[in-house]
Amino acid sequence: MEFDKSRVYTAVNADELKVGSKCFYSWNLKDLKYSVEHDRQQDIGIVTEIYDESNPWRFQINFDIDREDISDGAYALIYLLEPPQFNSFSTLEKMKEYIFRFGNTIKSKNDEEQYLMIGNSLDGNVLLKSINNNEIKEVPIYELVYDYVFISNGYPFGENKEIERLCKKS
Repeated sequence: MEFDKSRVYTAVNADELKVGSKCFYSWNLKDLKYSVEHDRQQDIGIVTEIYDESNPWRFQINFDIDREDISDGAYALIYLLEPPQFNSFSTLEKMKEYIFRFGNTIKSKNDEEQYLMIGNSLDGNVLLKSINNNEIKEVPIYELVYDYVFISNGYPFGENKEIERLCKKS
């Protein structure tokens, strides 16, 4: 793939990138260019958090491969491949709208554990009750879009403009 510098995000323009974006990531420009030009799949991840301006490594990456040699998933440079298809819910009302349409049962992408959404905490986290063992856990709402899907349709637990358009037609 040809390297396009307009797709590079740094500490300077980090706030313009959306959490959930698929990207190449690196600590330096030379390695980032190499990853892009050689389409190194092992250097592709999802941006899960963007840190404040006091941190030079502003991008937290969730990668799906075994990276035991790396102690921290924070990087200085990002090369955008595609923006997120799903975003965290913008409001509690929007989340309730999706739950009403798709049900309150979700499953983890990691271990296929199934949960009932039973409420939300005062600090805005979602309370999940395991269907298997009745354990209750508290999960930040922004993490749900990356780690959970609705059981009814397999969609990630988040907002999507195309889904909203289709739902309005039905």
